[in-house]
Amino acid sequence: MDPYRGNSPGVAQEGPSASCLGSFVFSSELQSEFAGLSGDWNPIHMSLRSSRRTPVGQPIVHGMHIVLSSLESIAKSPAGLRTLQNLTVKFGKPVYVGEAIVVRQVTCPGSRLRFDAEVDGAATSELWLGLRDGPVPKEKPVFPAGDNADLTCRELSWPEMATRSGSVGVPAVAEAIIKRFPNASKWLGVGPVAALLCLSRLVGMECPGLYSLFAGLTLEFSESEAQPVLSYFVSSAHDRFRLLNIQVSGLGVRGAVEALARHAPIRQSSIKELASAVKPNEFEGQRALIVGGSRGLGELTAKVLAAGGGHPIISYSVGKEDAEGVAEEIRVEGGNCDVLKYDVRLPSSQQLDSLRPCPPYAYYYATCHIGRRKTKRLDPALLDEFLEF
Repeated sequence: MDPYRGNSPGVAQEGPSASCLGSFVFSSELQSEFAGLSGDWNPIHMSLRSSRRTPVGQPIVHGMHIVLSSLESIAKSPAGLRTLQNLTVKFGKPVYVGEAIVVRQVTCPGSRLRFDAEVDGAATSELWLGLRDGPVPKEKPVFPAGDNADLTCRELSWPEMATRSGSVGVPAVAEAIIKRFPNASKWLGVGPVAALLCLSRLVGMECPGLYSLFAGLTLEFSESEAQPVLSYFVSSAHDRFRLLNIQVSGLGVRGAVEALARHAPIRQSSIKELASAVKPNEFEGQRALIVGGSRGLGELTAKVLAAGGGHPIISYSVGKEDAEGVAEEIRVEGGNCDVLKYDVRLPSSQQLDSLRPCPPYAYYYATCHIGRRKTKRLDPALLDEFLEF
């Protein structure tokens, strides 16, 4: 069984302009496997704690994982009988780990084909393929047997990003790449598939690195670009939009990548910094439940209360590490703080049993994730979730 294929192939859209080529479910296991192949361990893909502090709010699938999985299906279609000359990809909406995408061919204007990777009928990524007749035999490329010497996720300043250049080696051996993407490797050659894996590592780990978002790419497939690594340099940097244009070449491809550099997450003030804003006994004796106290306003409230002699009890639903980190910071400074797992969507009585006697104060900051990918004008389930909170 193909581990990328879902239980059902999906339903093709009606009419001759759209056809379904396959569906894929991106499990957390496949996410880790792709990270190993590509060398892209960026926490926005791998860490719930880190991704919660980004606009997407939870781990997302690597963009190049979506591209390569789509090409794996396209290679088995009639398009795979022709030679791929160029590829343009636009990433529009995130795909969350655990979701299924459906790959559809949506247009067929001669030698230029468009394929969409969709979730719930909404396109998350667009792939434009330039083709010509006649397959070209692909020779097995020569590149180092796995370049895992340095898999540091760079945390760069904007000036460092804007002037960066270098090269990215292939983390996986050729046999591992062929095993995971056999159809794409046969169609494009292992070198270009390895190049696409390197693009994930480039954007996610090298430049922009830690705070990156992959926006798109335009590539030409050329046998003359045969060097065993992917070379790159930033050709332009637009500060207003924090958009980088990165030129790449090697492993059978050349072209450009567009990547967005997010701002680093805001760090809340420490309890030491907040101590000067309150009197040492301002909240003395106040035992308070802070619902949603693992970050943001809840984190600040807990620190202010503790700095003023109060005893905050921080609740969390999924941010256990964050909540325990806040509590530890308070305790190190001589304050009192407890941590409680609490889900506001579940009955409260049993969850709050351990707090007897009941705290006389409560602060409520619980929210579900606000910034969501929209696939329809109104999602009743999403509205119900907001109202529930």
